[in-house]
Amino acid sequence: MPVYKIYIEELASKTGDTDHLLNLLGINYQAYTNDQKEEEGAFTFAMVDIRDEKKGLYRQRFYHLKKINDVGLIESLPEKIVINTNLDLWEWWSSSEKKLTTSEEHQPPTPLNLDLPLIEDVEVLPDRISFSVDSATPAPVYIKFSHSPYWQATALNDSSFASQPIRVTPGNMMIYAAGDVELNWITPPYLRMFGPLSLATLIGTLATLIIAKWNKKL
Repeated sequence: MPVYKIYIEELASKTGDTDHLLNLLGINYQAYTNDQKEEEGAFTFAMVDIRDEKKGLYRQRFYHLKKINDVGLIESLPEKIVINTNLDLWEWWSSSEKKLTTSEEHQPPTPLNLDLPLIEDVEVLPDRISFSVDSATPAPVYIKFSHSPYWQATALNDSSFASQPIRVTPGNMMIYAAGDVELNWITPPYLRMFGPLSLATLIGTLATLIIAKWNKKL
């Protein structure tokens, strides 16, 4: 049983329900490891040979994934997000309710659809998340992926709506959305320069070492 699962069960025993925490975090699978093949309902995704030449020991370590939950990673919300500019994460984790909360002051769009509109056509890629909200008016949508300022939301047509992502506890993001929406990971230009600069530095260093070695021979 992985550390995060043990922590969730221990925390839930003190402050709330395990299923609620799993749903809140979007955890559908449990990773674990042992020296035997997978349990029923799990599958092995890696295997490592462990050898100790001095002791003459040999064993195999298996790594497994087991489905423990079946919750959507993008969900509409039935109520407005709680705004608390003095948010204390430790107090939030210790509370029994654990309502989604943000420390970012903002004005939700009006009118706001709180009737849990259906989320369809979900597609998740490393640098793009797209989905469709079956609503003509914006609804609060909880996205169970880590928030970053590099995620930028876009409405894909004139009848759609998308706000920019807002950071909510426990570190994921929420947007107000209607219709067809797409989030793209946009890396700032100054960060994209680090790759070429690193390569140029490496080439310059190698050239300096070669020239220095050549000069020593002369």
